[in-house]
Amino acid sequence: MSGHKAVQGSGAARRWELLAGLLAGAIILIAGLGYSRAVYALYFTPRVVAIYPLAILLVAVWLVKDRLGVRRLSLDPLDGLAVLFSLWQIVVTIISPSSNLAWYGVLNRGGGALLWVTAALLFMVARRALASREALIPFALCCAALLALAGLASVLQLAGAEPPWGGVGTYLEQGRMTGTAGNPVNLAGLALLTIWTGGLVLMRQDLGRAVGVALGVASLLGLAALILAVSRAGYLSWGLGVVVLLVALWLTRERRRATLVAAILALVAVSVVLYNPRGSELAPVAGEAQQEATGETEGSALSESDQSRVEFWRIGLKALASRPLTGYGQGAYVVAYREHVAPGTIIERPNVAVSDPHQLELLLASGSGVPGLLLGLALLLSPVVLLLLRFARGGPTPAANTGASATRRAAASPPGGRWMPAAVPGLAYVVTALAFLQVSPLDFVVLLPLVLIGGGSLGAPPPGGRLVWTMQPRREARLVWPAAEVGCAAFLVLAVVMGARFYSADTAFAASVRGDGSHRAVEAFHLVPNVPEYAQVAGGSLWREGVADQKEAEVGEGTTILEHGLQADPQGITLYAELARLYVTTGRAEEAAAACRDGLRHSPHYPVLQGLWAYAGLVAVEKPEETEVAVTIAADLRALPVDTPDGWYWLSRLQQALGQTEAAAESAGRSTALSPELTADDYQRRLESGS
Repeated sequence: MSGHKAVQGSGAARRWELLAGLLAGAIILIAGLGYSRAVYALYFTPRVVAIYPLAILLVAVWLVKDRLGVRRLSLDPLDGLAVLFSLWQIVVTIISPSSNLAWYGVLNRGGGALLWVTAALLFMVARRALASREALIPFALCCAALLALAGLASVLQLAGAEPPWGGVGTYLEQGRMTGTAGNPVNLAGLALLTIWTGGLVLMRQDLGRAVGVALGVASLLGLAALILAVSRAGYLSWGLGVVVLLVALWLTRERRRATLVAAILALVAVSVVLYNPRGSELAPVAGEAQQEATGETEGSALSESDQSRVEFWRIGLKALASRPLTGYGQGAYVVAYREHVAPGTIIERPNVAVSDPHQLELLLASGSGVPGLLLGLALLLSPVVLLLLRFARGGPTPAANTGASATRRAAASPPGGRWMPAAVPGLAYVVTALAFLQVSPLDFVVLLPLVLIGGGSLGAPPPGGRLVWTMQPRREARLVWPAAEVGCAAFLVLAVVMGARFYSADTAFAASVRGDGSHRAVEAFHLVPNVPEYAQVAGGSLWREGVADQKEAEVGEGTTILEHGLQADPQGITLYAELARLYVTTGRAEEAAAACRDGLRHSPHYPVLQGLWAYAGLVAVEKPEETEVAVTIAADLRALPVDTPDGWYWLSRLQQALGQTEAAAESAGRSTALSPELTADDYQRRLESGS
C-alpha cells in the first residue's frame, strides 16, 4: 500500500514538474511577445500584467510539488545570497530620493526593485523547478516558440508586411527589424536564446527527436532575427556564446558537432556582413574601417548611439560617486540623469526619460550602491563560477541525462564530461546574456531568461550537503508550506487586481493621448495615481481646459493632480515645468518662479525651466505692482549659471522689458552663440510645449 502511494506521489510530482516547466516557459513567452495596441506602453504593460501573476504561480507550484514529494526544504548560501540581494533592494527603495520610481521604474520600461526582487525569486525557484527532464522539455519548447515567432515576425517586416506585433518606423527605415520585441536591441537580446536552444540540441541526448527538431528549427529562425536586428552588442555577445559551446564540444570530443557549430558561426558572420543596410548602426563601423584603410579622418568621431552610451556611463559613474552606499534606487536612474546630465550633450533633450545606463555594473551600482553591485554580480555570476567549478571537479550526472547513449559518451569524456551535456547550454547562455548587458539596456527579454536558465542549470541544493540547511518535516516545519501557500494566494490576488487596474489605466491614457479627451487621462490617473506621466497629462489637460472655459474648479483640480504627480516623482522636472506654465498662464509669477527654482535644483540644465523662470518675470512686468518681483527674478537668474539658449533668450527679453539694455544685449548674444539657428517662434514653441 505504501509502495502504491509512493508511485502515486511520484506521478503527481512529475505532473507538477511539467506544470512548472510550462509556467516558466509562459513567463519567457510573455517577456518576448507581450504586446497590445490598446494600451500606451505597447510592449511594457501587457508584460507587467501577466508576468508577475505567473511568477507567483510558479512559486506556488514549486511549494506544492515539494509538499507532495520530499516534504523538506533545503537552502544553501546561494539562496541566502538571493534573499540578501532582495532585502537590500527593498532597503534602498525605501530611502531612495524617489521611492515610487525606485520600486516600479519609469512607464514603458520598468526596471525597478519589483523586477529585481522577482528575478531573484525566480532564480531560487528555477533551481528546483527546472532541474528535471519533465520540466525542461516544456520550458525549452516555449523558448523555441518564442524564437520561431520572433524570427517569422522579423522576416515579415523585411518583406514589407506588418506582423501582429507592429514595428517602429524609424528602425524599419534603417533596415533594422524589431520582430516581436518593439526594438532591435531587445530583439537581439531575445535572439540570444538560440545559444541555449541550439546547445540543447547539440549536447543533450535525452530530449527526443521531435523536441530536437523543434528546437533546431526555432534556433535557425532565431538566428534570422539576430541578423535582421543589426545590433553590434547582439552579434558580439552571440559570438562569445558560440565560442563557449565550441570549447565544450571540443572537450567532450564531439568534433563533428563542433565543426557544425563553427560552420553556423561562419554562415552568420557572412550574413551579417552581407546584410548591412544603409543607415544601420553597422554603417559607422564600416565607415571607420574605410577611413583607417584610406588614411582619411573626416567623420571618424563616435556615432550618435556610441556618444549616448558614453554619456549614460558617465552619468552612472557620477551617480555612484554621489550615493556610493545606497544608490538612487534600482528604477530611479532617471533621477541621476536629471541631476548629472551635462549641458550641450547629445542626450540633453526636453522630456527625455533615460531609465538605464546601458551597462549592467553601472545599473546595479547607480541603483543600489556598492553593496547592491556586489550582491547582484555575485548572484548573476554564480552560474558561471559554480558550473565551471563543477566541471573541473567532474560533477555528477543529473537524472535527466542518464541513458545508454549518455553513458557511452561519458566514458570517453574528460572529467566533468558526464555533467556537461546537461549544464553547458545554460552556462553558454548566461555568459552570452551577461556580455550583452555590458553595452545594452536591461529588459525583460534578457533578465528573465538569464535567471531562469542560470538557476535551472545549477539544480537544487542537495539535502544534507555541506553548507546546506535542510528543514525536516517536523511539526513546526509543517506550518511552513501552508503559510507559504496562503501567502502566494494573497500575492496572486493582489497581482491580478493591480495588473487589471494598471491595464485599464494605460488603456484610458492611450485613448487620451490619441485625442479622446482629457477625461480619459484623468480616469487613468485616478486608477493608478502613482504614475507621473498620467498625472502630468491629466493635470495639464484639466488646467488648460479650465483656463479656456474660465472654470476655476478645473484649474484647481489640475493643480492638485500635478502636485500629486510630484509626490510620485519628487524630481519630476517636466511636472515642475507644467506647474510653472499653469502659474504663468494664470498670472502667478512668484509661484511660477518658485516652481522653476525647485525644479532646477534637481536638473540645473533643463532649458525649459530656465526659460519659464525668465518668462515669469515678463508676466510680472506687465503688472506695475509686481515690478519688484520681475527685478528679483532677473537678479536670481543672473546669479544662477544660466547655460541654455532658452534661458539666455528669455532673460534677454526680461532685461529689455526692465530697461537693462546692456545686460539684455549680452544675454541675447549668449543665446545666439549657443543656438544660432533658433528663431523667436522656436523659443515660444519650446516654452509652451517643452519640446
